[in-house]
Order: sequence, then structure tokens, then C-alpha cells
Amino acid sequence: MWLSGSCDVEALIASASKRYLQSKLSLSVPPPCPGVLWAVVEPLLLPEPPKPKGGRPRLPDRAALTGILFVLRFGIPWEMQPQEMGCGCGMTCWRKVRDLQEAGVWDRLQRAVLDRLGRRNALDFRRAALDSASDVDTRRIVAADMAD
Repeated sequence: MWLSGSCDVEALIASASKRYLQSKLSLSVPPPCPGVLWAVVEPLLLPEPPKPKGGRPRLPDRAALTGILFVLRFGIPWEMQPQEMGCGCGMTCWRKVRDLQEAGVWDRLQRAVLDRLGRRNALDFRRAALDSASDVDTRRIVAADMAD
């Protein structure tokens, strides 16, 4: 059978998918993280931890953020992120997302961006949605107060 032997089907699919994605998105030179966004993000980032034992140099934060934005924008899996972009591998960017989430950076970034847009009156609440799980039912609060 043609699938037997040294043929790795998953590797062939991944390679073909990456080539297709590169041809469709023209990934020769990725757009860097926009300067306006970087000015908001940079002060929120954690300082690089010391490496007493040395080790491999860390990927610059701006390059990692560019890779994260690329994956989120185009909806590709982390492992499909092209290394030719200079943003490290997808797993590096995924670890960066995880570390930033654990440190609360994404929540602070959302607040900073919303504050900045609010000061410019650039928020359009006509398309806003409120999840009912986050809505406080004031009737229950009043009923609980009255029962006491």
C-alpha cells in the first residue's frame, strides 16, 4: 500500500497546509505589532526573569506579540504558525499567552485599551452585548435584604 513505509501522512498534511497558508496570506514579511498597540502593551509586560544558569536567549516580547496577533487574527492553530515570520514557533507564542494570562496582563490590557478608547469617545455601544451570567439580578438582592 502506498501509505506504508517512511511516509508520514501528518507531516505531509502539515507541510501542504503551511504552504497553502503562506501562498494565501503572503507571509514573506509579517506586519509587526502596531506601534500604537505596542505603546499600550509594553508597560504592562513582565520584566524578563534572570537566568542564573544561562540558557537560550528569549524571544523579544514584540516579536512574540506579533506572532500571537497573527494566530488570533487568522484563526490558525498554534503549531501552524510559520517560523519564517521571525516570531518564534507557535508553542513559544502559546507559552507567552499562558504566562501573560497567569500574570493578569490580558485583563490590564483590555482595561487600558477600553480606557483609551473611552477618552476619545471611540466606543460604540450599539453593538455591545451583555452576558446574562454577568448581569446582577437586583430583584434577588432586594428579596434577600427584605428576608433579613
